[in-house]
Amino acid sequence: MTQDPIKKSLLFVDDEQNVLQGLRRMLRSERNEWDMEFVGSGDEALAIMKERPFDIIVSDIRMPGMDGVQLLNKVKGLYPSTVRFILSGHADKGMIIRSVGPTHQFLSKPCDSETLKSAVSRAVKLRELFQGEKIIGLVKDTSLPTLPELYQRLYEVLNSPDSSMGDVAEIVSSDVAMTARILQLVNSAFFGIVRHIENITQAVTLLGLETISSIVLTEGVFDKFEEKDVREFKIRELYHHSVVVGAYSARIIKKKLDDHKIAEEAMLAGMTHDMGKLAMVNSKNEAWREVYRRHKSEHIPLYQVEQETLGITHAELGAYLLGLWGLSDNIVEATAFHHEPSRCINQSFGILTAVHLADVFQHRSTPADKGSGMSEPDSEYVTRLGLDDQVQELEELCKDEDD
Repeated sequence: MTQDPIKKSLLFVDDEQNVLQGLRRMLRSERNEWDMEFVGSGDEALAIMKERPFDIIVSDIRMPGMDGVQLLNKVKGLYPSTVRFILSGHADKGMIIRSVGPTHQFLSKPCDSETLKSAVSRAVKLRELFQGEKIIGLVKDTSLPTLPELYQRLYEVLNSPDSSMGDVAEIVSSDVAMTARILQLVNSAFFGIVRHIENITQAVTLLGLETISSIVLTEGVFDKFEEKDVREFKIRELYHHSVVVGAYSARIIKKKLDDHKIAEEAMLAGMTHDMGKLAMVNSKNEAWREVYRRHKSEHIPLYQVEQETLGITHAELGAYLLGLWGLSDNIVEATAFHHEPSRCINQSFGILTAVHLADVFQHRSTPADKGSGMSEPDSEYVTRLGLDDQVQELEELCKDEDD
């Protein structure tokens, strides 16, 4: 007899009963797939979570007594594998900033049923696809990184119909350290800009909103880690690799598809494709540290040692993390399969192709990476896409622009 699939458990928290009733009605069509509970306070939520675990919690932010931020902070500490959403329309800037640490996604009220269902369904499917018991075991003693506050502010502006280049420049300029790093980066060879960029407004105008937000996201996440905390794992080298892969990915898309919008998305995918490594470091998992040491000493591709030892790779963990943050399916897909794109259902040229090739190109141009097994593209995939005679040309395109 075939067993019914286990339902995913969701907990909704809001002190307004009419909101909870509305959520019940809105999500009634999902009751055969999701096991849902609706409670009116943070104390009730913690009490029911003590009795049984929940896969996802969706909380209002402003509630009497224990507010949503306090609740999710407690959930983060007690149940780190639970996905945490804020759903609220009553938050000032200070409260939104407080919510950044414990929140994986922030959804604004009024939130239509399709948006809410899509966000929750996506989190459920990501758990089914990438999480399972192995990832739960990996992160049970800690929590996954959350989106940087500056990026969340940018995201809100970018999704506003009234936003402008000036709004983006103003937000970025509010962080002096971030401004300095962005200007240093855009004036490097990666972006191929001939004239010197002196301020953020110029950078936003020349590079575009999506590219600037990609840099802010990547910088913001990497900035949370300090070299002394991770010893042999060189964070800044990984940051450099990520930036180069992002730039290469964008160049490959521009060359093959001549589509600026897709190129911007490819840049973000390239810059975030190794976020799973940061999640591994953040987990403080000693088994992964041993995996990393073996990878470095024996020159075996890291993802192969991870799969053999842990049963889960940094690519899969990174895809799960980016999916929680609400990044697009194209970016999640490129992250999940960037080592072995032939395993992906989607076998057409696109962002995954660009990130895979860019990752290979950067690894084999780095002396420290030689012998690690990362020096060749996935031959089955390259042949299937008819790219065998184009790989060298694309690699030269990427490297020529660095000179």
